[in-house]
Amino acid sequence: MCTGNKLYWKSDLYPEGKVEVRVTLATYADNDNLYVGLNRPCTKEEGRWEPFTDLTVNQHSLPPFHAYVDNRDYNRGAYEFLTGYGIAQPVALPRHNGFRLFRFNADRLKELAPEHYPMIARKLPPGKTAIGMQEYNGYNYPIRTIKNVYGLYMLSTLEFEKILREGEQQGNAEAAEILESICHFCTKEDLNGLTDEEMVEDITRGAI
Repeated sequence: MCTGNKLYWKSDLYPEGKVEVRVTLATYADNDNLYVGLNRPCTKEEGRWEPFTDLTVNQHSLPPFHAYVDNRDYNRGAYEFLTGYGIAQPVALPRHNGFRLFRFNADRLKELAPEHYPMIARKLPPGKTAIGMQEYNGYNYPIRTIKNVYGLYMLSTLEFEKILREGEQQGNAEAAEILESICHFCTKEDLNGLTDEEMVEDITRGAI
C-alpha cells in the first residue's frame, strides 16, 4: 500500500500509462452522503487543476465515511486505486445497483484534501475529542467546542445550565464565569448527536 500524498491514476490513455490526480471532497445535497472525486492538472492552464472523474455515486443514505464506488468503464481500476493508496476499503455487504460499498479512511482524506475536509467534518456527529469535561463543585459536566470562521462556540447541557444558574443566584463567582463562557445549552442527545452545522444553526436561531 502506498501512503504518499502524490497520487497517480493508471490508464493506457496517457503516454506514461498514468496521470497525476488529487482528491476532492464534498457532500451530496439531498442526503449529505460523502462525495469523492479526482482532479488532474489542467491541460489548458498551467498550475491549475480540473475535474478528472467522480469516484462515488449517490444511492440511499449511508453512515459517515461510507460511499458506493463507481468502477465502470472510464473508472475501471477505482477499487485498486482506493485500496492501494489507503484511501478506502471495501465493506463486506452485497452490491447495490452494481456498486460496491467502501468505508473511507477519515485520516487519509484529511491528509489528502485538507482544504475540503472541514466541509465534510461539519456534517458529521462530533468525535470523542470534540466533547470535553468542565469540573464544577466536584462533578464533571460535558462541554462541546465548535470552531468555524466566525469564532469559537462552547456548548453544554440543559442540566448543567440549571446547576450553574442556581450557583449564580447564590453568588458563586465560578458559576457566573462558566455561564458567561457557554453560548448555548441543549439536550444531552443533541450535544452528542447533532453535527457542527446543525448545532450552529440552532445557535443562530436562538440568537434571532
